[in-house]
Parts: sequence; C-alpha cells; structure tokens
Amino acid sequence: TWHENVEVFDILEEDGTVAGTIYIDPYARDDKLDRSYYEMGRDRSAVAETTRLTYISLRINPSYDQSKPSVMQFDDIHSFIMNMGCALQCILSRAPYSEMSGNRHMEPDAQKIVPYTLLNVIQIPEVFKSLSSHHSSGVEIPDEQLNSMIGAQEHMQAIDVLNEAFKSALDLEFYLEETRGTFIKTPESTPDQYNRLYKEFIPMPLHPKDERFCTFHDIFIGGRSCLYYAEIWSKMVAADAASAFKEVLHDEQKLALVGKRFKDTYLTMGAAVDPKTVFRTFMGRDPTPEPFLAKFDNRKAIATEE
Repeated sequence: TWHENVEVFDILEEDGTVAGTIYIDPYARDDKLDRSYYEMGRDRSAVAETTRLTYISLRINPSYDQSKPSVMQFDDIHSFIMNMGCALQCILSRAPYSEMSGNRHMEPDAQKIVPYTLLNVIQIPEVFKSLSSHHSSGVEIPDEQLNSMIGAQEHMQAIDVLNEAFKSALDLEFYLEETRGTFIKTPESTPDQYNRLYKEFIPMPLHPKDERFCTFHDIFIGGRSCLYYAEIWSKMVAADAASAFKEVLHDEQKLALVGKRFKDTYLTMGAAVDPKTVFRTFMGRDPTPEPFLAKFDNRKAIATEE
C-alpha cells in the first residue's frame, strides 16, 4: 500500500500512449531515508514488452498548517530536478534491452549529464521565474531576491571547482603505472606528485599539515577509483548542452526544436549509444568548456598555468 502522500504521473508519448510512470513521494518522514533519491522500478525491454516505472523520494518539509501549501527550498528544487532528469532518461529510453535502458549502465562520466543540463536550464532567471510564484498572491519572485538566491548558490564556486579538479587529477595520477607505489605520506612530508598538482590547481599555499590525501577515501574504498573526475566532467558537458537552450530562449519555435532534439538524443538513446556520439548528435560538434567557465566571474581563478 502506497503512502497517501505519493503522487503518480504517467509520461505520455507524442501519440498519447503511456511511455512510463513516475511515483513521487515528496515529503520528509521519520520512516524514510534522510536523502533524496530515485530508483528504477522496471526497465524498458522490447523482448518482455515492459512498462517502465520509476520512483522518486524527496525530503520536502511538509506544511503543518493545513491552510497553507508546502513550499520548496532551493535545495529541494535542486534535488527534484536531478532525480527527475535520471527518471526521464529511464522512462523515455528507446534502447531495446533493459541492460541499456536509462543511465544505470552508462559510462560513469555521462550518467549525470542530463540532470545537470536540466539544472542549468532551470537556473536561467527567466525560466526559474516562470516556474515559481508566491503561494498566496501568485506574484513572481522579484529579480533582486532571485539573483540573491542564485548568487548564494554560486558563491565561492570557483574555489570548489578548483578543489574538485585537483582531486580528480590526483586520483588519476595516483593510479598511473609509472607513479604507482610512490605516493608515500609521512608526518614530515607529502608526496612530490601531491605538491606539484596542488600548485597547479590551488591558488592558496599548501599547509604544512595538509592531510587531505589521507582522507581521500573516494579513490580507495568509495568505488570511484580513476573516476573522481566524472562529476566535474558531467557538469562541464551539461553546461555546454544547456547553452543550446539559452541561445534560443526567447524564440519559442527554435526552443521547441532544441527540446525535441534533446529528447531524441539524451533522453531516448540511453546507454545504447556512446556519450560522444550522443553529444555530437545533439550539438553537432564536440563539447567545449567555455560555457562552464563562463559561469564564474573570475576566469583567472580557474585558468591553468601555461
């Protein structure tokens, strides 16, 4: 028996047939996990002729005043869009086999391209305003407040990106054949490779007691060995893909064509087509980091030394 808060949505194809169903459990409860997530209930299979099902569990704080609706915080919107992106990939996939359906068996550095693309589009001020309003007056969110919210999300983001790029490079360096076994950390010294990469990516001096390498468990026991770069790579590709929407934002006809092209590539090809081909089919070229870099005010902060 489903909880009374669970909402069920059928996703329709262009001809009106049901492509799949999404179950959304929006509110936080004591009997739920303390995180937002999505699960695939049933993959697409042309052989078994299955109907696709996905489940999204969120952590939105419910309203305890029955006269007022529950409202979503910025982080709630972030979680919802990220999970919905994954769910749509599973629901709309046209891959004939369940193993290739959706993004579960996709290359790790491509699994979050769709969620981050949708998140980039949602964070365009005009798009965000069109989707939100005051719960009682219906007034759109003021530009000043919206810019403040987006600015808070992006504050010091360049430093975070530099740190993630440093850790990604460190992960790959650690598993290179020629450097394997040479990373020796002692209380008195850090590996030469660590010092070199730190200077390449981080603008602040290295603290003498920097112990981050010893706590970098993701590349040892976290299942992300040689894959830590996947997150930042997905964000870079997603920013480029989202630029296609931004370029035609004020032309409804062109915007619809871009949306259709995005659906016919990223949302339907699943893991049956390699990510490079999917991007080239959607954008007509290889990805570029320029849209991702443009998100930061201080370009010098993330420029590598020549």
